[in-house]
Amino acid sequence: MYHYFAFHSGFQDTVYVNQIEVIPGLPQLVHHADLHYDLSGTSFYNDSITPTPGFSGGLISNYYMNAWQPGGGVATYPNNWGIMVPPGADFVFEIHYGPGGVGQVDTTKMNLRFITQPQNVRKVNVGWLLNNPIPSQGPLIIPPNTVPTFDQESSPMPSSRSLIAICPHMHNLGASYTVWFVTLTGDSVPLIDIPAWDFHWQKYYTFQYIQKFLPVQG
Repeated sequence: MYHYFAFHSGFQDTVYVNQIEVIPGLPQLVHHADLHYDLSGTSFYNDSITPTPGFSGGLISNYYMNAWQPGGGVATYPNNWGIMVPPGADFVFEIHYGPGGVGQVDTTKMNLRFITQPQNVRKVNVGWLLNNPIPSQGPLIIPPNTVPTFDQESSPMPSSRSLIAICPHMHNLGASYTVWFVTLTGDSVPLIDIPAWDFHWQKYYTFQYIQKFLPVQG
């Protein structure tokens, strides 16, 4: 079950989030917890008209900020780097619950740390470079008793980007997981290599050193 909890931020100025921590109240049931913000007010309205906390039925127009998955800790960005939250935004906390939670009460918590002196902040954007491309082998279909391999390739980076972390996510379907990028000179740079996939460790993995993508030269 996907459930969404919306609340006013109360911010009158733009703020920048530098750390995000999620503490699941029911670790055996909370499959993941995502944080968004919504500028339309629709999410908060949908929450306010339901008789119980939160609402179901899907997200409205919003901005994805970050997520907690099994094994995850505190998402931390470099000093003076942060996710921009505009004034008047509503936070939307999405929680995906697994089966078996009927009658239980969840106390999942979220802690945010903000940049206290937001001057010359480097804006952090969270996105999925390999979320939409169709695997080169065709649709993601796994016949019984088989272990096929699927490859995806993102479009070339149109501008310079610095990669802070990577988030593999395959539920219980994956066996191994490898991602790399190719430089303009044709060198392959490994980003992550998981030879034995484990459902309980599908978190954001932060690189020891920030990885730099250079723009494609036309």
